[in-house]
Parts: sequence; structure tokens; C-alpha cells
Amino acid sequence: MKKSIIIIISLIAGTGILAFFGFAYLFFFLGMEPIPSRTHQLDDLHGTQTVEIQARDDQKHIHGLLLEVHGNISDSLTFTFGVNDSTIYRTVQLTPGGVDFKYNADWYSTLCFVTFEPTTDSIDGELQVEYKFFGD
Repeated sequence: MKKSIIIIISLIAGTGILAFFGFAYLFFFLGMEPIPSRTHQLDDLHGTQTVEIQARDDQKHIHGLLLEVHGNISDSLTFTFGVNDSTIYRTVQLTPGGVDFKYNADWYSTLCFVTFEPTTDSIDGELQVEYKFFGD
């Protein structure tokens, strides 16, 4: 008898906890307006190019960045990004062929400078930079 009461109480408590987190998920995450991503297309990859991406004007207190680079390139390319055009946060060597790079982590600036530097001038291809800042 005592065991069955403990089992019933455990089931009720477990159901209550699941319901709480389910409502929290619906209220906090699904109730929020989705943040649309933005894109920047690079059709001419000759020479070094720096793209300044920024959060929307209504976004304050930035705490995250989703940065994706997709496309095809015929030669190697160095890709860097940072909070300004002289401070590099990360350097990535992109190799010839299909490009599928994704960065999704903490970021505390409304700006990000993305630089593409080909290893040769004979590079062909195109890249698409897709980004989304997260904040209040």
C-alpha cells in the first residue's frame, strides 16, 4: 500500500514538472517573435573583401550570433571575423569546393566584420553570408 502511494505521488509530481516545463517552453520560446536572418551575397571573390554585418536597430543587449557561409569556391580562401576590422576573433581556411561553415555562439557586439581573402586572384565562385544576432 505504501509503495503504491509513493508511485502515485511520484507520477503526479512528474506530470506537474513536465507540465510546468511544457508551459514555460510554449510561453517563452514559441510566444517570442522569430528573428529573421539576413543575407549578404558575394558574387565576385577577387581581392580581399570585408563585409560589416550588424544587428537590427531595435535589437539591444546582443548575446549571440549565428553566422553561416555557404557556396562554392574554386580555390582556397581565408575567412576571418571579429568585432571590428582589426581584431580577429576567428580565422577559418576554406578549401576549394562546397562551403558550409556555421558559427553559433556567444557574441556581445552589435557589429561583426567578416573578411574574405583569396589565396590567388584566379578564384571563382560565389558565397552567401547568412547571419542572425540574438538580443533583447
